[in-house]
Amino acid sequence: MITKLINIGDVQLEVCTKGEDGPVVVIETGMGCSFYDWDMISTKISEKSKVLMYHREGYGNSALSQKPCTSSRIVENLRLLLEKEKINEPVILVGHSFGGLCVQHFARLYPHKVFGVVLVDSSPMKMYKIEDLKRNLPTIQAIFPTHKTLERMKKFGSMSEEEILEQVNAADSCIKEFLSKANLYKANASELENMFSSGREIEALRDFPNIPLRVMARDSEVAANSLIKAGIDEEEARIFEDLIQELSRETAGHSTKGKFISVKDSGHCIYMDCPNIVIDVIEEVILEIFT
Repeated sequence: MITKLINIGDVQLEVCTKGEDGPVVVIETGMGCSFYDWDMISTKISEKSKVLMYHREGYGNSALSQKPCTSSRIVENLRLLLEKEKINEPVILVGHSFGGLCVQHFARLYPHKVFGVVLVDSSPMKMYKIEDLKRNLPTIQAIFPTHKTLERMKKFGSMSEEEILEQVNAADSCIKEFLSKANLYKANASELENMFSSGREIEALRDFPNIPLRVMARDSEVAANSLIKAGIDEEEARIFEDLIQELSRETAGHSTKGKFISVKDSGHCIYMDCPNIVIDVIEEVILEIFT
C-alpha cells in the first residue's frame, strides 16, 4: 500500500489513495483502527471509484498536535485534506465506529460537500445515553468501565515503543508498527475524553442532509453473546445491546433516503467480519446517487 504525507497546516496527515476515476469515497476509520484493515474493501471499491483513506492525528505516521481530538477538529482536518488533494466535488463518506460519529458531524456541517453516507456500526450522536446506561448496569460497569479504558490508553501513551510491543499482538508487520506508537494511544485517549461532548455538539447542528444514508449495524445476538461470554449478566447484555440497536435505527431515520441494515453474523468490526457486504452497500449508494 502506497502512502504519502500531506501538510494541511499545523499537522501532516498520512494518506492513501486508490483509483483514478469515478466518485470519491472517503473512509474514516474507527478509534484505534488503521486504514490497512480496509485494504481489501478499498481495492475493490477503487475499481470504479477513487478512494481516499487517511490516518487521523496521532495515527500511523500522522503527526499529533497539542489540540484536543474532538470530532470538530477531525472534521476540519478532513476538510483541509480534501482541499489539499483538490477534491472539490461532493464525496461519499464511509465511517466505522467513532469514525462514523465524525462522518455524521462532517455531513451536518458541510452538507454541500457530501453525496452520501455509509455508517459501519457507527457510534451514535447520543453516546451519552449508552454511557448513562452502562453506569446503571453493574456487571458491565465492573468489567468494561469507560474510565479504565481511558486509563489504559493514557498508560500506553506514556510507554516506549518496545514496552508497547510487549503488550500488543499483531501478525501483520504494518499493523504491528501502527500499534506500537505512543501517539496513537494519546490520540485515542483524547478522542474518548471528548466523544460525549462531540456528540452533543453534533446534535446542536442543522439536520442531517436528505442524502442516501446506510446505517449498518452488527448482529445484536452476536454482540450480546460476546458480552455474556466476557462475564456480563445476560439481561444486562441484552438491555445494553437493545439501546445500541435502537440508536442505530434512529440514526437511519435522519434522512428520508436512509436505510437500516442489520448484518447477520457480524460483530462490531463489520468491515472485517463481512467485507463483501460493506462493499455491496457502498456500491449500492454509489448506484443510487449516479443513476
